[in-house]
Amino acid sequence: YPLRRQRQMCIRDRVSYSTWNVCNATNPWTYTNVPNPWPSGDTFVLNSRGIDHADNWEMTYSTITFVIDNIPAEAFITLPVHGEGYKSLKTISGTAADDFSGVGGVSIYVKDLTMNRFFNGATWQDGIAWLPTTGLENWVYGTTVTYQSGRQYQVAAKGIDSAGNQQTEFVVGTSSVTFFFDSQPPVS
Repeated sequence: YPLRRQRQMCIRDRVSYSTWNVCNATNPWTYTNVPNPWPSGDTFVLNSRGIDHADNWEMTYSTITFVIDNIPAEAFITLPVHGEGYKSLKTISGTAADDFSGVGGVSIYVKDLTMNRFFNGATWQDGIAWLPTTGLENWVYGTTVTYQSGRQYQVAAKGIDSAGNQQTEFVVGTSSVTFFFDSQPPVS
């Protein structure tokens, strides 16, 4: 029964090869000199091998392959249109895209800017309420929102990719829009 003297590992991406590096401890072993942050959108291969006290190298070493995705999906709002007025708005819709793992979902919030309250799917509340949409690359929120005439509203859409990364930056006119709701005819 050969005792392990050291454990080595090698991390490489699909293109470049790394050298073998000595790990901390033997069982379990650790290696902490890894990229921080890992580059997103690439596939990596990790190899591990051991050597015993007689300098015999492990002939068949362990290999795992993994991907890194640390960039979130992006959501875009197509309806309502930023700065427009509506007398009826039955759905909120848009698109989403992700660079690597794919779109996992989209959530939105609807905020009454006049009252500074958020729609929670049934009523208006204090504090943000993220609402799930249906669809992935093309999404829609179809629950009827109870808009009040004469008020301004804001909608923001948050993309979530299949790796769980959530969009945290919102761009006015694309992932965050404001619109006016006016269901009353003009009076002359």
